[in-house]
Amino acid sequence: MRYTLSAVLYFITVIIIAHFFAPPGYVWTRNTISDLGSQGHVNKWIMQSGFIGFGILLTAGLIFKFRDLGRVNYPDGLIIAYGLSVLVTGFFCAAPIDKARRLQIFLFSLCNLSNLWMNKNHTGNCWG
Repeated sequence: MRYTLSAVLYFITVIIIAHFFAPPGYVWTRNTISDLGSQGHVNKWIMQSGFIGFGILLTAGLIFKFRDLGRVNYPDGLIIAYGLSVLVTGFFCAAPIDKARRLQIFLFSLCNLSNLWMNKNHTGNCWG
């Protein structure tokens, strides 16, 4: 428990610090935290270290939990997969903010389609 809490606190701290070094054009209400680690951003290393550190702390915490319990819980196994995914994300940079618009529009369209499928009375707006 203490490792997973440490992972979350570490990641929140890195996100806050990275916002102080955000590139021009970054708006926290419109952009993702991955944009803080995007290609061409001088201070991308801050967010990349956040992804790597969070992935390591979360995964290590759950591995220690398995060791202490002597068994593996199925839901925790999925969280380990998530932690490893975040860890790997730290090694790969996202496209620059302005070039990521196509992907953002595509993901927004998928979100709208899934919401329409799940809820026929949905207005079609994913984020408010």
